[in-house]
Order: sequence, then structure tokens, then C-alpha cells
Amino acid sequence: MVKAIIGDVRKVYHLLEDNSIDCVITSPPYWQQRDYGIEGQIGQETSPEDYAKEIAYVFELLWPKLKTTATIFLNIGYKYQNEEFLLIPELVAFEMRKLGYMLKNKIIWYKPNAMPTPARNRLNNTYEAVFFFVKNVGKEVFYFNLAELYESSELFTQRLSTNIESLLSGKIEDNLTSRGKREGIVTGVNKKFIKVLWDDGQEENIEFAEEQKEIAFRCENCSHKVSYWDILLSYANYGNFLCPNCKTTNLPIPEFQNEVHEEREWFFSTNLSTKSKLTNAKGSEKYKKAKLLTSSPAGRLAITGEKLVLKRKWIFPQPLIADYLKRHLKNQI
Repeated sequence: MVKAIIGDVRKVYHLLEDNSIDCVITSPPYWQQRDYGIEGQIGQETSPEDYAKEIAYVFELLWPKLKTTATIFLNIGYKYQNEEFLLIPELVAFEMRKLGYMLKNKIIWYKPNAMPTPARNRLNNTYEAVFFFVKNVGKEVFYFNLAELYESSELFTQRLSTNIESLLSGKIEDNLTSRGKREGIVTGVNKKFIKVLWDDGQEENIEFAEEQKEIAFRCENCSHKVSYWDILLSYANYGNFLCPNCKTTNLPIPEFQNEVHEEREWFFSTNLSTKSKLTNAKGSEKYKKAKLLTSSPAGRLAITGEKLVLKRKWIFPQPLIADYLKRHLKNQI
């Protein structure tokens, strides 16, 4: 059932249940923009600083109503006064920070058909800000599905077209699997894997992948299957993992799926001197080229113009890692 509460949020917030709000999307009245003829209305404060404090006060009232995993999208427009550009959204952000909110993004709402300005001594303002906040206590557990924001894409190796041989003799770096940095050279490649000879003499086949994968888990006690987000939400609500099936507190066991890899044609190189350039990408331009999808942090391998970089393949709940380490240290004592 949809429930609508109509009124000034500062007067009706008590009608909301504690720990009940998942997401807030709001665009409150802008400062000194429009008079709604209501006594005590937001937007008619005497200064931008007082306006910012009033917006933050609303979210101070809402703090106990928001779940630990809640997200906030706050749209506030910029304002000119005496020809000066006032950073009102940023003032609000600083006040929100004092309350314990964390600013994750400043999203630009581009307005190609923005109202023209008569000013002749500055550019027309063609955007507004949407600030994305979370609770600082929920910074590890709020839900944000970045994969849904990606443009539809093909497999990484299809994006490389038929030029996968250009990776041969390329340099690769690994900062994940040991305390120090490993470097290696690509000695073989096909449409699915690269073969790497590391500087410590080890040889390894590494898979191309478009995005990180969420690991499946099973309850340590009853073997009930639980998801990545089940675990994060449990930590957000209870401070530990509580199995939704048997209601016991334990450390769920990860299950890595065994993948079947068919044979593919390999290309090999006998040249063990690394070349200085892999692609035509230059610096930050790698992010502009749609064909270089794995330049994003979600890739198993990221390509720059000069090297390959090893990335994490699996997404693992960070609070659970901490508890695994605690158990490991306890068992060693």
C-alpha cells in the first residue's frame, strides 16, 4: 500500500517510522527563488548560510527515520546575487557533513534548453547539481548497482576486435596478489585469456572479464544460500551476519563457481622484451573510448595505452572480510 503524508516535513516527520526509509529524492525550494506565501517556508531565509542550515536541519530530523543503507539524492540550484555566483549546494553539503552524512557524488544535471540569461559578462548557467549522500555509518553497505548504469556492451575481447595479437609482449602489473608489485610480460593470448610470464618466473593464464562478479554464499550452520546483499544488509541492521533461515550468527561460506573454458586458438610470442605501447589510447582518453570498457575499475584487466593492470574479479563484502580475519587471528593464538 502506498502511503502519502502531506505537510511540512519539519512538522510531520514524526509520522514516519524509525529505520523505515530506503531512499530520499527531493528538490526543496531554492533560496530566494520563489515566494509561496507560506509563513516559515524554506527558501526565504535571510542568507545562503541560514538556508543551508535549514536544509540540513530537515535531514537531522530524518536521520533516525533513514535506514543505515539509505541513499539521498538532493537537487539544489545555484544562485547569483549582486552578480556573484553563490555556492549554495556546496554550503548545504558542508552542513550535511557535520551531521554525519557522506557526500558520494556531485551529479551534474545538464540542461541544454536552460533559460537564457541577459547577462553579457559571464556564461549562461546550463546545469544544476544533484548531490548523492549516504550515512557515514552506512558507507560500506548502501545499495548502489553500478552495473545497471553501464551502457550495453559486448565482451571485452570483442571490443578488441581481431587485434588481440597487439597485446603480445605487452607489460602487465599486479598489485593485488602479493605485498609488493609484480610485473610480467604477455607471452600468449586468445579471445578469452592472456598467458603471462611474471618476473618471479611463474606463468599464469588470466581471464578477460567485463565486470566484477558477486560471490554466492551458504550459511555455515544450515547451508542456506545467501547473496552478497543479504550479507551487507545483515551487517547494516545487526552488526554481523544473521542467517535469514536458521537465525544463527555465523560466517557464511563463499562458493566460487567452476567455469568451463573451451579451447580457443592461441597466439604466442617469443619476444621477451616488453614494448612501450599496447593501444592508441593516450592518458585519460582511454575513458572516452567506448571500445575500452575494461578501463573502468570493474574490469578483470584494465588497459591503458602502455600496460595491462590486474583487477579484482570477485566482489566480496568488506565487513565479512574483517570477521574472517578476526577468526583467523583468534585461531592462531
